Amino acid sequence: KAWRWKVVLSSTKRVPFPTVFLTTLVGFMANNVLPARAGELVRIIALGKKEGISKTTVLGTLVLDRVFEGVGMFAVLVALPFLITTPDWMRQGTLVFVSLMTAVLTVLILLVRSESERWITLLPVSEKWTTVLQTMVGKLKDGFKTLNNPWTTAVVLLISAAVWFIQGYMVY
Repeated sequence: KAWRWKVVLSSTKRVPFPTVFLTTLVGFMANNVLPARAGELVRIIALGKKEGISKTTVLGTLVLDRVFEGVGMFAVLVALPFLITTPDWMRQGTLVFVSLMTAVLTVLILLVRSESERWITLLPVSEKWTTVLQTMVGKLKDGFKTLNNPWTTAVVLLISAAVWFIQGYMVY
């Protein structure tokens, strides 16, 4: 999982693997002692401070990492009926999950490739808040830069699928 996050981060900044790995472990540890998966926030803060990256950008990379993890799970769910007998409810759930992941990926790709900051000017907020929101959305989009590189995106997708296949094999 740390390797996948490192590849996602590489479109923003080259971060050494040991730093990403240790940050991931700290986040997992925090998830065990803090409620509501607050370890993800710990990862964002720790990596942002250590590497001097905007925490909003780190949040974007983490969101994208989670989406890729979902796509990896999707790959396993699609392949599963070809490997073992699966019940109807599982096939129906897979169809819903595939639809959801397709929608999320489509929205992210559209967000990255569009002038997404324009819609903020339509919000009924002051000019100061408009500027703040535009800056935040711009930094969040920086975390999604991996989607601009088809090769990096393919590598991350392969890592995600491999991780899920390995975890599934361990349980099976």
